[in-house]
Amino acid sequence: MSRTDVDSAKIDEIKYYLKIGLVDTYPNVLIEGESCESVDNDESQWTPDTCTTNPLGEQSSTCETDIPFELSEWLVFDSSFDRYRSPRLLEFLRLLLNKTHYASYASYTDRSSGMFEIHKPNEVATLWEKVKSRQSNRAMTYDKFARAIRWYYKLGVMVKTNVRYTFQFGPGMSRLDENMNHSNC
Repeated sequence: MSRTDVDSAKIDEIKYYLKIGLVDTYPNVLIEGESCESVDNDESQWTPDTCTTNPLGEQSSTCETDIPFELSEWLVFDSSFDRYRSPRLLEFLRLLLNKTHYASYASYTDRSSGMFEIHKPNEVATLWEKVKSRQSNRAMTYDKFARAIRWYYKLGVMVKTNVRYTFQFGPGMSRLDENMNHSNC
C-alpha cells in the first residue's frame, strides 16, 4: 500500500468515527466511556473512564479530570510556620471528602464512623500528585497512594476495612482533627 492509500484509509476511518459520534472535531475533547488502557489491536476497549482524544481518535496515555484543578483551594495554613503549605495525606483526604464538587471521586459511606469509599481511584491518585506538587519522573498510581494510607494503620489513625477502595478513619484521627482545626484558616 502506498502512503496515499494509508492516508485515505485513515481519513475514511476518521469519517466513520465522526459519523457514529465517537470522536469530536476538537482536539483534547473529553469523551465519556473511553478507556485509557493501552490496546494491542486497533479496536477500542470501552470502560467507564474519561480520557482525552484527539481528532484522529487516538487515546492519550493519561486520564484527565473533568474538574478544573486549583491549587489554592487545597492549601492549608500552618500556624507554627505562619504560612500556607500543601496538605499532608490525611488532611488531603479530609479536604477531598468535604468538597462537594469532588463527590464523584470519593464520599463518606458512614460519616459518623469515618468510613469512606474512593470511587475514582486513579483520578484521586493523580489529584494527590497535583496537590502535593510532587516532582517525580514516575506518576502517582492508586497502588502507591493506597500504600501510603496503609502506613497509618499502625498509628491507629486509619482502620483496616478489608473492602477494596474503602477506608476508615480511626480513633487517632480526632487528635489530628484538633491539629487541623488549629492549622486551617
